[in-house]
Amino acid sequence: MPESHNTPEWLSKTQNESWMPELIMSGTAIFFLSNFALFLDRFPEWLFYWQFRPHEAMKIVLVLSIITSMLQFILILHFILRGIWIAWVGLSYCYPNGILEKNLKLSHKFQKETNLTSKPIESILKLEFICSLLFSFSFIVALSFIGLFICFFIMILCFRSSFILYDSFLFNSILGYFCSISTVLLFLLLLIDLLTLGGLKTGKIRSKIYYYPYRIVYYPGLIFLYENKLNILISNLGKVKVMFFAFMLISIGTFQNYSKYAHYAGLPFAGTPSYFTHTHIDELRNDHFLVFEWSFESLYLDKNLKIFSTRDEPEKYSYTINNVAFTPEWIPTKHPTTKQLGKTSVIQLDSIEKGIVELIIKGETKAHWREGNFKWEKKFSFIKE
Repeated sequence: MPESHNTPEWLSKTQNESWMPELIMSGTAIFFLSNFALFLDRFPEWLFYWQFRPHEAMKIVLVLSIITSMLQFILILHFILRGIWIAWVGLSYCYPNGILEKNLKLSHKFQKETNLTSKPIESILKLEFICSLLFSFSFIVALSFIGLFICFFIMILCFRSSFILYDSFLFNSILGYFCSISTVLLFLLLLIDLLTLGGLKTGKIRSKIYYYPYRIVYYPGLIFLYENKLNILISNLGKVKVMFFAFMLISIGTFQNYSKYAHYAGLPFAGTPSYFTHTHIDELRNDHFLVFEWSFESLYLDKNLKIFSTRDEPEKYSYTINNVAFTPEWIPTKHPTTKQLGKTSVIQLDSIEKGIVELIIKGETKAHWREGNFKWEKKFSFIKE
């Protein structure tokens, strides 16, 4: 293992014996990431429960899945190479002199292809360098993305706060939107600097512009934990090699996960009337989980219509079927497919004639962009057989 002239003896000993905790931590992290990947398969349900649209859920889950796959790839590769490293260590103990050329009796042609002078210690040192590099890179990737998500979370909080402040008075709304826009700019600057491996820190103009935003996100973005480690890699390996390896990891993660979540992007938004027709809902329910506000199930054998709502208080809205008002009774339930918490009501359809049935739901919701409430109306239709 390469070491400097000023390396203390205790540090050299720790470096030489670091393979054991590396293996334990890699194995534990691989196990955790494998279980986290299984959780991500069900994570869209939580996002749908909190009223995220399909394309929004797809982007969030896709990014998390790509990061998970990147870390899994690095750690599994590290685990395998460490295993090979251990094998070389054992072989060097048994045969420290390496290959005995006279006992092989290779032809002249194969002597050129085989490195007969190579000793196990040379391979051990090369593998030690690669394994240590991979293990360090995995921590840099993990910490940098955790920092990005912390900044992203702060950005979402500022957005929410701006809408809450908007309901008070104009000054607060301006302050809230200023905080939101500032947070978005800070997040984008941090992301650009990370993707360019410190590109915003070079050049007089760029560095002056980026310095103060950098100081603001230094702690929330966890830059203080990984910046020096990243600079060590960049200064020794070069930006091209580090960016190429990062691009390769992102490509692997994207290729592995994009097909799993791409179908969400094609789903319609909540609130589109055609989306809630009975036939369309059945098709979507059989395919996957998505209840944004309402789902309907027509039980023709019992002549009933079952409504499931994820809204907090569906009792406060008005309901009509074919222009006849009625008051449904709501029971707190859990959706059988998505496991979302909500309320269910069963409507008797005995007195309704066969043919097209139109259900209209009207209500009022507090406006985020102005004082007071705004009225809304949703129409859903199905065919009673």
